[in-house]
Amino acid sequence: MTIRQAIQQISGFGYILNSLNILSPAGRKELFSLPFLTNRNDIETAMDETETAFNIVNTTENERLLSVLFSRLTQLRDISGTVRLLSTKNTLTDIELFEIKHFALLAESVRELAGQLKISFAAIPVLEKIIDILDPEKKRIPHFYVYDRYSPALAALRTQLSRMSGQECDEQETEPVRLQAQLLEDKIRKDLVQQLFPHAPALSKALHKIARLDVVFAKALQVKESGLCRPTVDDQRTAYTALFHPEIRNLLRGQHKDFQPVDITVPMQPTVITGANMSGKSVLLKSVALAQTMMQFGFYVAAQSATVVPVEQIVISVGDSEDELKGLSSFAAEMLRLNTAIDNTNQQVKQLV
Repeated sequence: MTIRQAIQQISGFGYILNSLNILSPAGRKELFSLPFLTNRNDIETAMDETETAFNIVNTTENERLLSVLFSRLTQLRDISGTVRLLSTKNTLTDIELFEIKHFALLAESVRELAGQLKISFAAIPVLEKIIDILDPEKKRIPHFYVYDRYSPALAALRTQLSRMSGQECDEQETEPVRLQAQLLEDKIRKDLVQQLFPHAPALSKALHKIARLDVVFAKALQVKESGLCRPTVDDQRTAYTALFHPEIRNLLRGQHKDFQPVDITVPMQPTVITGANMSGKSVLLKSVALAQTMMQFGFYVAAQSATVVPVEQIVISVGDSEDELKGLSSFAAEMLRLNTAIDNTNQQVKQLV
């Protein structure tokens, strides 16, 4: 299951994602690339990261540093396209070289803040060598052009052009000098790419790490605001105390009503839930599916406490009106879901149905 499939299939998961305060385009891209985790260790790692961020957010002494960190994250751009060009040794434009310099300066600032905040999972690569290559004047400001410092010959040509401009020389005199300068600038750009090329993997890793930082801290803030809990990963039993559905709870609050949380245990064998019409059976099923989905994409879950068994597939059939929007009758949609569940069973796929 991809995260986009989960948005379409699991009621309330889109609401969970939309309520995250992601600060950067790179962070949002990272969010939508999150994998569906089935390995216990991978799930625990994701939970550990969120717990670390949550503890940092809840420490008053960290407020100033967090404010600076969040400000830096808002400046994070997705430069993956530029890094791909660099990885194939394409000559970069001044704008693309600026993107790399700006990112490297930002990454060094974030890396320093991560160290001060003791963010153990950050591990952002050091990009000082990239900054040195693109900042020969060592001013450490987010700006780039082909500096005179790169070439005394280029500096001399630019001085000559400036002098000729002041003397109002005609185009025929200045054009050969300008062409020489442009050719030399192009050569310098190619040389810069050669110098930067070995650092492309570090740039890619740093972009991923900082974007992940954006996502993890958004998760931590969501835990604080929505009252989510860290689930215990188990092999035998799924159980929730005070399970709730965040989107429906928020909708009811807007109507000055309360959502009734539910305690439920879901054993490995088939389970029947009974109750009167409009007693909340469908909402309960949606809440269980949502909590399972949240955990397996590395989120805390909407409950007071939770013990959850990881599965390989989640199949839910509640006859939503979305089926009609997709051109399916409710019966046809339900048959397709049941067919998926049966196929998974035949293939011995562990699933929550």
